[in-house]
Amino acid sequence: MTGMEHGSWRGRVGPVTQWDESAAHQFKVLTGHAGVRGEDHVADIGCGCLRVGRLLIPYLEPGRYFGVDPDHELVSAGVMHETGPGLVSLRMARFTNRADFNISEEWPQITWDVLYAHDLIPHLIDDPTRQQFFEQVSYSSGRNTQTWITFTSADEDALIEFAGRRTVELTASTLRSEADTAGLKLVVQSKIRHPAGQTWAVLSRR
Repeated sequence: MTGMEHGSWRGRVGPVTQWDESAAHQFKVLTGHAGVRGEDHVADIGCGCLRVGRLLIPYLEPGRYFGVDPDHELVSAGVMHETGPGLVSLRMARFTNRADFNISEEWPQITWDVLYAHDLIPHLIDDPTRQQFFEQVSYSSGRNTQTWITFTSADEDALIEFAGRRTVELTASTLRSEADTAGLKLVVQSKIRHPAGQTWAVLSRR
């Protein structure tokens, strides 16, 4: 058990009123636009309390879901209360709490089909941390690996402070330049409408 009050973990990853809508939207993007199928190896980077993980874990074949999040307490809450330890064990889902995004070092035997980072970029508020993320994505990606991300798009880069939290809004050109430095191509998916107004993009190796 975690020290969180019941249900409080959901509020730490976004508005509780959008919990189900956001999970359904993410799952639809992954299985529809990204084409994720049961046999794929998927890394859910910034998996939190398994908002979409609770849908992906039973969908994917055993041993194909990998959750990455430095917040051990948040992940534990997701396992205990969103999926249940039994399902996690049955589907052989694996997790790491390392914060450096180095999934290839954590699971060197895996050839990744899809890397996924929903609402992670807005919380990487400094350039070096975002660059580290892009470099690890590039290092972990094979020729056919897709990396799906969301970011908060703006006309100018800006640091936003609200309710004690700091996030960053970025132009697509800024992200494209940072991705390019790491050897990645970034393509904005402007036709996908995100319920919270974020922008989807796909990264791939050049």
